[in-house]
Amino acid sequence: PQCGSTDRTTRHQDTLACPCGFEGHADLTASETFLKRQTENAVRPMARPVRFEWDDHDWSGISHPHESPKEQRTDPSTAHHGGNVASGESA
Repeated sequence: PQCGSTDRTTRHQDTLACPCGFEGHADLTASETFLKRQTENAVRPMARPVRFEWDDHDWSGISHPHESPKEQRTDPSTAHHGGNVASGESA
């Protein structure tokens, strides 16, 4: 709702209504509210894998330290460097 209230709203099936006059789709309104709350916070770094190995089906994290032509090393830093995509040359 435009008033920002979440505790005064009433849900009936897919419709969300508020005493301020707002009426909308309940799930879409909840998604928008969640998104607004999450984007108010500063973006924080998250854990990133150090290495992936291609097994001809999918990339998967591996724990052993050997090098292989099938491996793609990643940048484990939490600093933003062009999107923190996997380093290496593209094919």
